[in-house]
Amino acid sequence: AVSEPTTDPTTVDPGTGSTPGTPIISPPENPCQVCPDGSEMPRPTIFSQRYDAACGDIQVAAQSFEEGSIECTNAQVVSVLECDCPYVTPGESASDVSCTLCVDSFVPIPSLAVNPRDGSSVCGVYEWQASGLESRQCRAMQATAGAACGCSNPPAAPCEVTCTADADIGGNSTSSSFDLKKSLTDAVVGDVVWKGEWLCGEILWSVSVDQSACSDDVKRDLRLQCCPNEVIDPGQETQVPPPTPPPTSAAVSLKGLHLLWSLGLAVGIGFVLL
Repeated sequence: AVSEPTTDPTTVDPGTGSTPGTPIISPPENPCQVCPDGSEMPRPTIFSQRYDAACGDIQVAAQSFEEGSIECTNAQVVSVLECDCPYVTPGESASDVSCTLCVDSFVPIPSLAVNPRDGSSVCGVYEWQASGLESRQCRAMQATAGAACGCSNPPAAPCEVTCTADADIGGNSTSSSFDLKKSLTDAVVGDVVWKGEWLCGEILWSVSVDQSACSDDVKRDLRLQCCPNEVIDPGQETQVPPPTPPPTSAAVSLKGLHLLWSLGLAVGIGFVLL
């Protein structure tokens, strides 16, 4: 919860000469611990590219956030990525969070990078991001980032794409042939052209969290482009639509965070260095 300004009509700051009634921002009851293990910032002079600020300044500013808030989680993720804070799991056990990257367990290798375009997109970061997700979003994260991070028996994505190689063995395989890490350029998926480079897993995540984006045409196009040795059925060639940008969900924006794969943390949201 965001603290409301309060006024103290009897207090005057002798250093600033502020008059009675000056708004005073009350600190949160449970301030954010920017290093998630509760330790002090080990290297406060390191500069964070994501926040455009020194790590020590991030630690000071984070004191105005409530522990467990999305602003606090943003700061904690950056503190581990860029400020050398020790990595810890989002909870002592999997039951402490609403969603884990692996089904009912934390990710086995937190330091594993899954996006060749972004070395900071590591499994431990996705673990933290998954911890606040529910239902469909949780399943989509487990099916994409969880599978890419080596989780055993990940669920099928809400927008399930069945590769022919998997269908031919009667569905007895414990893993999918869908290539989550395959890079596509200007991919045509359904009636959308995904301009630039995208991983198959990024697109699958997007169409999985948005039920309205999952159509038979979308699943067909993902199957043809992200499954190995797929053959275009006669008369089913994809017609290239006008160059429409990807839908909003392509940025994977949930609760103020740009989540999966590219890890474009929306660090300006709710975070102001005074």
